[in-house]
Amino acid sequence: TDTLRLPGAPLAARFAPDGASLYVALAIDSLATVVAQVPRAGGGVRPSAPMAGTAADLGLARDSRTLYVAVSGTEGGVSLMDPAALRQRRRVAVCDTPRALVETGDGERLYLLCGDDRIAEIDPRLEIVIRVQRFAAPCDAARLALSRTEGVVFVPCRARGLVWYLDRRTLAPFDSLAVPTGVHGIAATRDRRRVLLTLPADARVLLADPTRRAIVASIETPPNPTDLAVAGRVAYVLAGATVLALDWETGMVRHRAALPGPAYSLTVWPGAREPKLVWYLP
Repeated sequence: TDTLRLPGAPLAARFAPDGASLYVALAIDSLATVVAQVPRAGGGVRPSAPMAGTAADLGLARDSRTLYVAVSGTEGGVSLMDPAALRQRRRVAVCDTPRALVETGDGERLYLLCGDDRIAEIDPRLEIVIRVQRFAAPCDAARLALSRTEGVVFVPCRARGLVWYLDRRTLAPFDSLAVPTGVHGIAATRDRRRVLLTLPADARVLLADPTRRAIVASIETPPNPTDLAVAGRVAYVLAGATVLALDWETGMVRHRAALPGPAYSLTVWPGAREPKLVWYLP
């Protein structure tokens, strides 16, 4: 284990699809964000120029040609950046309070979740908003994920105790999975036949079968599990200042590690085999 010093407070982080670089969004003050590239092979931290707003999430296109940054503020939305030059190409304005984003496998669509109970569909190649859908009832979702066929967007609603199933073509809900209120994080397994959900107030992780619309397992964790990431059979769960490596098929805890202090986000190096690097944001 090691610690990386950064020129700002980390807000979100993602590895490039090939695992060669880590990209970290940093707050340099209350009104501006920079995105830093950290090469896995070393060479130091390379920051971008400051951009207006506060970052909430990061994503990279599968071809590594575009970096997506969900940025809040008066021109909030998605910043489309050149990851090689670390330069913003365009800001697609959507909402003041974006929370999370997810990209389809073909790179043709990007879905942005907003804090005002809206979700947007974006064409990242044309750099335009296709549609924006407001939820019919309060949801207060923090994360989202795609189904195995990518025809459904899963939205865990903290306020309602539901995971909504949205039709990707219309962004309208057509079904749901009942869960306890307060559900926060969501991550799909590699084959996307299962999804894992964090329940911070209940100190649990739920394993769900979205096709059967059923909870198939409930796994106890340390207090306040928030973020999680899945790599193979292992789900890395962040709970305050503790990280668990769970075998999600059996519910067994493979490893447990204590961090120097509480963290709120993690990302896993996308190795072809079991991941060797797990990064945490304090």
